[in-house]
Amino acid sequence: MNESINVRTIQTLGNLKNAFIGFSVETQESLIAIENELRRTMDWLKGEVDVRHRHIMRCRDEVDFASRALRECEAQEDDDYVPDCRAEIYELQEARRSLRHAEDELKIARLWFSKIQKAIQQFGTHVRRLKDLATDRTESAKAFLDRATSDLERYLGIPTPTTETSVPLIDAFPTRATTTTASTQTGIANLSGKTSGQWVERGVVEIDVANLPMPEDISKDLDFQKVPMDEMKAGLKMLQEMLPIIESGVGASKEYWAKRDNELGLDYPNGYLRIYEAFYGHDAIRVEKSGNNYDIVNGRHRIWLAKQMGIGKLPVSLVELESKP
Repeated sequence: MNESINVRTIQTLGNLKNAFIGFSVETQESLIAIENELRRTMDWLKGEVDVRHRHIMRCRDEVDFASRALRECEAQEDDDYVPDCRAEIYELQEARRSLRHAEDELKIARLWFSKIQKAIQQFGTHVRRLKDLATDRTESAKAFLDRATSDLERYLGIPTPTTETSVPLIDAFPTRATTTTASTQTGIANLSGKTSGQWVERGVVEIDVANLPMPEDISKDLDFQKVPMDEMKAGLKMLQEMLPIIESGVGASKEYWAKRDNELGLDYPNGYLRIYEAFYGHDAIRVEKSGNNYDIVNGRHRIWLAKQMGIGKLPVSLVELESKP
């Protein structure tokens, strides 16, 4: 078999994987733009309802003013004088007509607001499904292409590059690879009994959750003290939505997610920036790798829950032991 053809096939698979990632990013960006437009529409409609409500208040004030003017005119009547109050009667009739018209407009505005709000909520459900579909299908396609590429590279005898795509860890651990001897490294847990060598910081990489050990001391939601299990589960779901954008390089910064939260009107506790910092910041999942074995240093609850949810990969701050030659 022509090896150059196989090499080109590997490159094609890589290009196809990047195309899937690009499609996922573009799809999610488009869906977010739609959500923003729907939110602006709802804000405009709410503003229209408020405008009409304020108009009714002004119309009521005009009715009260015209009623007082008519009463004052009629109060001038006595045995010798009958005042001409036709102008006051006309003003009161016009004020009442304007009030009825304003009330009808408010009813219509509220009716449309209710109908459109319901339609937008239903459409929002479809948008979320499309976002989940874009994320899930892209992850499946990427996994398939990774396997196909690895199989072809093994057939050709080409060293398979790691699938743990590195993303710099923000403000926590070194972003460049650093080395420390295993006998002198501090802050690395469970060093006893490991092969001597050098510990190398890999930054934040994506690791198959199936390769990580299952924390045995966690079995139920009561074991989640620092962050409730439901809240952590919601964060992991948001992370799966974010990963394709982070992997593409577009969302590999705090600034991007801060801007996204601002566009969506999300505060920090409910926003994407919080999730990004949780997995790429000071509290990132931290593991050691020695050979094919992993030890969890930080993030045991997130790993346990990710396994329960069937999540394929997680971003992890990795330090790896390289044996001395």
